[in-house]
Amino acid sequence: MHLLKSILLGGYTLTTLSLSSQQDDLTKLLDSIAPSNSSEPVIATFKTTRLINLTTIEQVKRGELDFRIAHRFGDIAGNAGGASEFFGFDNVSDIRFSFDYGLTDKWQIGIGRSKGGGYGQSQVFDLNTKYKIKQQSNNGFPLAISVHGGLTYTSMESNHTLSSSENFDKTIAHRFNYFGQILFARKINDQFSVILAPTIVHRNLVTLGDNNTHFAIAAGARAKISKRVAIIGDYYQVLNVSSYQKALGHQMPIGLGLEIETGGHVFHALFSTNTGIMESQFLPNNTAKFTAGQVRLGFNISRIFTVLKD
Repeated sequence: MHLLKSILLGGYTLTTLSLSSQQDDLTKLLDSIAPSNSSEPVIATFKTTRLINLTTIEQVKRGELDFRIAHRFGDIAGNAGGASEFFGFDNVSDIRFSFDYGLTDKWQIGIGRSKGGGYGQSQVFDLNTKYKIKQQSNNGFPLAISVHGGLTYTSMESNHTLSSSENFDKTIAHRFNYFGQILFARKINDQFSVILAPTIVHRNLVTLGDNNTHFAIAAGARAKISKRVAIIGDYYQVLNVSSYQKALGHQMPIGLGLEIETGGHVFHALFSTNTGIMESQFLPNNTAKFTAGQVRLGFNISRIFTVLKD
């Protein structure tokens, strides 16, 4: 009797294990042929809201505050650089402090203050905003699209010379400049992302022979080389350089850098040809030549704070 019970118990156990194994195999088979979720969003196309000069499609999340410091030193080489100037470290061409806040996960606003990049206007305040129109998704929409724009205001003392582009005696409107961009980005894979940005800059007051409005195309990229390190770069091509700018030797802004994530911070060590940081300054005014050693070391650092919790 005991032998019969043992045989029946063993048979029941083997049958149960066999059915369980078959069920697991069926589940795995169904999972393998199930269609992927086409609405799954692609995240972390870039690590921060800016590359070197170009803003990215990344947003500050709702209730979060992004505190950023951007710094550009002087020329590394050339007539204004070299060992006597400690390769640019003795000089500061521009520095900017900024705060960007997420009103929603799609809409952020920001304010900043920069020294000015030696382009005439200095003591520059800026207001900016960015809104996400569309997010890239796996097996769905192939691009992320955002709009970015804002204005700058200079609080510097007016130059009373009538022909000066820093003469603000006539109207306060001459202290304002404006910029706008449409950002198209795509995360190609986990290691590589690209961005393209048609750009417009309008300055209310310019020198005779210069353009009030400039159009440009910007391009940027990020390539990861390890879990926390990436190579970043961007470039602006101004489409309507004026005769006045050509006479001054206008140059296209270009930047290349190394991005390092250090826990709560994201740090950029970079090289750039432009001395200014704001679009309304470096796009129309850059005259620095890479071949003449007029390139400068700089850095961007970003720190996110949670201000409002859900």
